[in-house]
Amino acid sequence: MAFTPGEKLVHNGAIFGNRAIYALTADNILRIGAYDSAGIAKRLDLELYGSIYTKKWVLDASADSITITGLTQTIAAGTAPTAVTSTPGTAAPAVTTMTGTIGGATSIATTGTGGVGGGMVLTAGAGGVATAAATAATGGAGGAIAIVCGAGGAESVTTTTALGGAGGLSSAIGGAGGATSSAATTSTGGAGGAVSKTGGVGGAVSGAVSGTATGGAGGAITLTTGAGGAVTATTGTNVGGAAGTASLVGGVGGAASGATDTGGVGGAVAITAGAGGAGDTGGAGGSVTITAGDGGSGGNVAAGNISIVPGAATGSGAAGSVTIGKAVAAARAGVRNQASRIIECNKPTAPVDIAGSITATVTQLLDAGIFLCSATANLTLPSMQGASGLVQALPGTPAVGDIISFVQVVAAGQTATLLTSSGSTISGIATTAAAATGRRWIGRITAVTTNSETVTWY
Repeated sequence: MAFTPGEKLVHNGAIFGNRAIYALTADNILRIGAYDSAGIAKRLDLELYGSIYTKKWVLDASADSITITGLTQTIAAGTAPTAVTSTPGTAAPAVTTMTGTIGGATSIATTGTGGVGGGMVLTAGAGGVATAAATAATGGAGGAIAIVCGAGGAESVTTTTALGGAGGLSSAIGGAGGATSSAATTSTGGAGGAVSKTGGVGGAVSGAVSGTATGGAGGAITLTTGAGGAVTATTGTNVGGAAGTASLVGGVGGAASGATDTGGVGGAVAITAGAGGAGDTGGAGGSVTITAGDGGSGGNVAAGNISIVPGAATGSGAAGSVTIGKAVAAARAGVRNQASRIIECNKPTAPVDIAGSITATVTQLLDAGIFLCSATANLTLPSMQGASGLVQALPGTPAVGDIISFVQVVAAGQTATLLTSSGSTISGIATTAAAATGRRWIGRITAVTTNSETVTWY
């Protein structure tokens, strides 16, 4: 049957009195409608019968829904463009797009909230069940969902430089928060949409189990970057492709300008292992392991490094700090350093000579930490108290029990005397170090009340 633009054909049902209307528009769109004898739109079933399977498309106008049933459904966005003699080749013209409906607007004059945008759900089928298995019954695995980007174009021509096309990018991007631009008293932009990847909950066990009942393991989440491309060329120099980089990067805090401004806080990144399950005997908490890569086999290849670096402050802002472990008075608690070669710390300031007697600065005590005595003199400790004191200059949040230290080195024939200042107490040792000796002073914080901090030195 042939159609011409603008033509409309009507077929009246021979049995039920229903009628179908076929129309081909001027821009070659085929429109099909089904109506009952009273002219009311009805559900339209389109069935195509093949030699093996029957495929069926169901369009239900009354419910604004489309249901596609059959063993396999394929949605293709067109065919490949014709090859051309110029460069680059023609990009595929069609894009498969699924877009949820925009939420409804409101014109209410008091307090209004726009309608929620239409959601989108891709749900794989549930696994089947064995309903009559008398020996052992195992439910079928749930259907998988795979989103696979297009492969980069392969190049096999003989040229000076051959570069395969990059694989298609896969992105999961939360929706942008709604902007505000009205002259309101208080204006806050909408929060950006979150992106969540959650493994499935392990299956529950119920019923009268005579043996051991074990809940199913929760679904794992694996983030694995692509392997570097293998190189098997037989001439020249072969360099394997670098593996993809895995990054967890917190978002940049929002900028503020034009008034009294405070920038937004940068996004945090947290890696937290799961707590053990409750029970008569609780489950062990999950571990966190960070392991750098081994060097590749062949030759002398460096192993990967692990770096934990705090952020840099601007202006007079507090510098970033790194905290490892916590104080726990229990057997086997603490931090274990298994390396045999350890750099205790890095002191960027050179040792300070106290000749002529000095009062040490906080910077000298923390960043040099070594005091020489080339001539008999006194070393007075800096204040422990207040915003300019030693305790508040320590990293993180200082706590009672924190330990700090510094070293005194006294030249032959000289002596060095340690004197206290506000917040310091010396305990258990003479304050004067003899000639040609070295001392390591250890300070223990004994109070952290703001402006009343105290340290005892041993």
